[in-house]
Amino acid sequence: NGMHPTGTEGNAGVHLAGRSQHAGVTRWDRRARPRTPQPMNDSFRGPVVGWTALFLVTYVAYVPALFGGFVWDDDQYVTHNPTLTDLSGLHRIWFTPRATPQYYPLVFTTFWAERHAWGLHPVGYHLVNIGLHALNAALLWRVLRRLGVPGAWFAGALFALHPVRVESVAWITERKNVLSTLFYLAAGLTFLRLYRIGEPSVQDATLGPGRRDRCLYWTMFLLFLGALASKTVTCTCIRLRHSCRGTRTAG
Repeated sequence: NGMHPTGTEGNAGVHLAGRSQHAGVTRWDRRARPRTPQPMNDSFRGPVVGWTALFLVTYVAYVPALFGGFVWDDDQYVTHNPTLTDLSGLHRIWFTPRATPQYYPLVFTTFWAERHAWGLHPVGYHLVNIGLHALNAALLWRVLRRLGVPGAWFAGALFALHPVRVESVAWITERKNVLSTLFYLAAGLTFLRLYRIGEPSVQDATLGPGRRDRCLYWTMFLLFLGALASKTVTCTCIRLRHSCRGTRTAG
């Protein structure tokens, strides 16, 4: 008996050895198993600081525009535009293409709302243009960051401060440029989210992939329509969409 353990003792020894071996494998697996990549998600502080900084530098750079008045085509677009004075004019903006100098119904809808909000005080129109431009710079930063472009924030700041943008921001009539850019970039960012470009392929925890994709697709589609309703030249967004899709497939 001293040389041969009983059946109960032998089974207990095997059981303990198995548990020890299993524990060792488990500990080894936990050390060796690579971590699952997390979705691209900044800390709260990072985006807030980035967005705030872009808005501040944009507004500081365009302070002189706040003291500007109405110039050139602003009379046809705003000050002498009869469609901005009443509710029937809003209907004509959308359903009578020749009622406005150009058929950009979303642009003239913003002018209609501002005309009723602060009348013909140009500072309000300038504030909106500058705010849209600052938002565009921030959206460009987020798009470039998702595409993995180095120095994305600085590219957004360059876009905000570059002199070539002054005409579109400081001239009230050029609302069509800053507004269409807003919807253009928002549609592009939604497209990148739809195809998970710039993030690991992780299923959404709340919505199934089918529902998530439908929501993003229709959001992108509506944003694209908003860009077209602001300035039809944004139809080039289709080309951007196919180019990005081809790049992702090739990669």
